[in-house]
Amino acid sequence: MLSQAVIAYLFFGGTGGGGAVVLSVLGLASPRWAVHPTGGADKDYSSLFFPAYVAALGCLALGLACLCADLGRLDRILLLLFNPTVSFISLGVFALLINLLLTALIAGIWKGVAPGCVRRLSPGGFLVALRVLLGANLCAGLVVALYTGLFLASIPAVPLWSTCWLPVVFVVSSLSCGIALVMVCAQVSNAWVAFTSTIARLSRIDLALIGGEALAMLLVIISVHQGADPSTATWQAAQDSLGALLIPIPSSNLVAVLFWTGFVGAGLCFPVLLNLVSLAVRKNPPRILFFMLQAAVLLGGLIMRFCIVQAGFQPSLIAIGAL
Repeated sequence: MLSQAVIAYLFFGGTGGGGAVVLSVLGLASPRWAVHPTGGADKDYSSLFFPAYVAALGCLALGLACLCADLGRLDRILLLLFNPTVSFISLGVFALLINLLLTALIAGIWKGVAPGCVRRLSPGGFLVALRVLLGANLCAGLVVALYTGLFLASIPAVPLWSTCWLPVVFVVSSLSCGIALVMVCAQVSNAWVAFTSTIARLSRIDLALIGGEALAMLLVIISVHQGADPSTATWQAAQDSLGALLIPIPSSNLVAVLFWTGFVGAGLCFPVLLNLVSLAVRKNPPRILFFMLQAAVLLGGLIMRFCIVQAGFQPSLIAIGAL
């Protein structure tokens, strides 16, 4: 049985990785003059990037802390770091570490406190180095976001997790949560005033990601329902998991209640509705509603991971016995 620390890791790691991807894309799209090796970043760009990088760094650090807490003992952590094996857990830990270190380095560059070796570069060399770092961080963030889904999908004893669509759900959700994280930071730092068109594009992209997340979750449900022989205990375990996830009867089935209200209602429907209304009237929502929208996306991402993990536990002993 997975601990609550793993659920927290799936959320914080995915959100931090998604935020790193979003920020890397924005950084690659920024003009050449936005940051300089000696003079630091332009004030507007610094107010956009630095707080968001700090927030992504915090999420990645919390994710790593939760993963270490789940491992429990210090010797296990050291063994994983210094004697790694070819496994999903090793891949996840090293991708998370690389993502965390690159995010911290790039955050310093946007704040104007880059290492001496970076400051000594020529403007052209600095630009190339920054783009290499951004590209590497983008890849590391994608691996972290993907790993949070592969971690569960690699456990064949739980039918709800053993579908190729589950990593897709986690990647899309991580990117959506990453956008929400960046937009919250832009509001807090008032950077959105200088980047209204960028925030509007991110809102439209997030709208598409939320739609993709809903579609991917539907494909998870369909593939789990149709993925086993009805005469086997594995099929029954899959149906039990789907029932725990989708049927809020009796009302004591907290997982299904949270899935429909927290994930589908707050995490999918509310942001889509508010985004569509904002696009229709061509006006940004009031600041309080904007924060509520991003909070709903983040809360929905957390609740989705909680529900997927908890619903998978229900039939695990049956499925293990069948194997």
